[in-house]
Amino acid sequence: MNLVTKIVFILVTVTTISCSKKKDSKVVVKEVASSFLTNYYAPNFKIAKQYSDKTTHKLLNKIKTLNEDDVQYQYLEKIDKVELIAEDSARVYYHYFNAYNKRIEEQVLVVKTPKGDWLANLQNKNNIDFYKYVYDYSYEEVEGGVNLPLTNEETLEIDLVVSSFIKQINHPKMVVGLFTKEGVNFYDIPYIEKFDESYNWFWDDLSTMGLYASLRFDSDDVLEEVEYYISGIDSKNDLGTYEKMEKLLKIEYGNPYNLNEEKNSSPKSLRWFIKGANNQLELLNNEDGTISMKVRSEIN
Repeated sequence: MNLVTKIVFILVTVTTISCSKKKDSKVVVKEVASSFLTNYYAPNFKIAKQYSDKTTHKLLNKIKTLNEDDVQYQYLEKIDKVELIAEDSARVYYHYFNAYNKRIEEQVLVVKTPKGDWLANLQNKNNIDFYKYVYDYSYEEVEGGVNLPLTNEETLEIDLVVSSFIKQINHPKMVVGLFTKEGVNFYDIPYIEKFDESYNWFWDDLSTMGLYASLRFDSDDVLEEVEYYISGIDSKNDLGTYEKMEKLLKIEYGNPYNLNEEKNSSPKSLRWFIKGANNQLELLNNEDGTISMKVRSEIN
């Protein structure tokens, strides 16, 4: 065997071994991802931890502390493909199924091998998988109610109420779960001067509806909820009012995460993640002629 033949043989051998390793890695990554995701969605966290790293263990521990009634019914449907992006890192593309939205659009799981073993790596950095796993994606239709064209006065007052709410909750310091009573007077929060000593505000100069706003603090004086509660709609046009508020909130925050576009009727509740997904905004039809806009903390 001459020198050229030897070189070609070595190159072919190295290439074959390299391809074989990549192929083997993909097989292992797929097996790890499948085992992790199957148990992650089950949920069987004890087994899921065997196929994931320490960062993921912290996330699983956080989910485990939540009330099980909040966890959706769901399962891994199939793994679509595995993509090796480095010697120690891969992306796994997959679909899963839940009871509310049925087949979910394609998701991505990172799998890493920092110390020899391939392990799932799921982090809680605004991680959409975490929120889809825990929080309520259900969509219920409202029963009953009146839906009529809004008058000009109604439209103006709804615009005013929703814009006031948005200005207040969009303030960078107004983060539910972090904002304290000390910050009420320290920061220039829009409309905060209108709240009384108990942090309630009855907006008494509206002519088409009544509005009661409140800031609720926990025992440590940390803000736990902001609510604008609309009642006494003069025209009884609760559905028309709800739909107008929905449109304004969509303009500001995009589509709600639980939106079901296949439904044509009015929803009972629409929900958005805001403030880097640390807060949840909910527009709620209470089905008694009243409407609530609420913001509460979703991560302690």
